[in-house]
Amino acid sequence: ELDCLRCGAMDFIPKPYPDIEIVKARIAKCIELSEDRELIRFTERDKLTGLLNKDYFFRYVTRMDHLHSEEALDAVVCDINRFHAVNKLYGRQICDGLLRCIGHYLRKLARDTGGICCREAGDTFLLYCPHRDDYEKILGDFMSDLSMDNEITDKISMRFGVFTNADKKEDMEKRFECAKIAAERAKDNSQKAIEIGFYV
Repeated sequence: ELDCLRCGAMDFIPKPYPDIEIVKARIAKCIELSEDRELIRFTERDKLTGLLNKDYFFRYVTRMDHLHSEEALDAVVCDINRFHAVNKLYGRQICDGLLRCIGHYLRKLARDTGGICCREAGDTFLLYCPHRDDYEKILGDFMSDLSMDNEITDKISMRFGVFTNADKKEDMEKRFECAKIAAERAKDNSQKAIEIGFYV
């Protein structure tokens, strides 16, 4: 029985079989759980990047707050400067490849920092992670990794907004709004591949 459960069985109905209504109820429950699991698997992640969708992301980061109640956490927003112009210039297929590449390295960054990330919409990505003091270095490394893996990375610039030590009394979406304000402060500078703004 234990081997079968480890291989993926959801339930066991031992012999002698119980009342037929109990068997039917247990089978119906297994089907319902299986359908729920499949629905979550289908809707949890962004189809292009494989990152969490925004709704699931906010559920997970709320749980992360509870697990790290004594720890300082940062809300980070990342987007590509003038993405619509980049999309028109290079086409959707190449820009989709760029977004997938950003998603891949953002997932790696989330793993390295102990955080969670998602694609919010379009070219906007969110990261929630334990507080760091070395964003210039880790985001610089992120851009270096990205530029080695994507042909148009050297032709774009990215902007990051960081709400350091995010106030846990604030609503979660409000924390990321503060990070977006920080990203707006990091005004586009064509001389730099990366701009980082901080909201403290």
